[in-house]
Amino acid sequence: MTFSTTERVHLVQTAVADLTNVEVASYSILTVDYARERNAQAIIRGLRATSDFDFEFQVALMNRHLNSQIEALFLMTSLEHAHLSSTLVKEVAQLGARVDGLVPDAVAEALRWKHEQSV
Repeated sequence: MTFSTTERVHLVQTAVADLTNVEVASYSILTVDYARERNAQAIIRGLRATSDFDFEFQVALMNRHLNSQIEALFLMTSLEHAHLSSTLVKEVAQLGARVDGLVPDAVAEALRWKHEQSV
């Protein structure tokens, strides 16, 4: 794992710092249980390609089985980001290439720092 949970939470908090209606948290229970604890009515997931849909559809059906009161909503990515995955971005960064514009600035900087520490 490139970043610890604490590091990931901090990076996301930095990326969304200007959004006053967003809260960043980690949890170690089922997402559907966390959603219930937060009184959420829906779980929103992003899709890049049909392969994402296949997996997310299975997850949505399991979540519906576990709690039929929480809806699953899916948002499609823009074409300019459809090719991105965390695995691909991390690999490119680990090989020393810049990932600016592919991830939030704080993430790009953290990936650069991690690469410099490992060299």
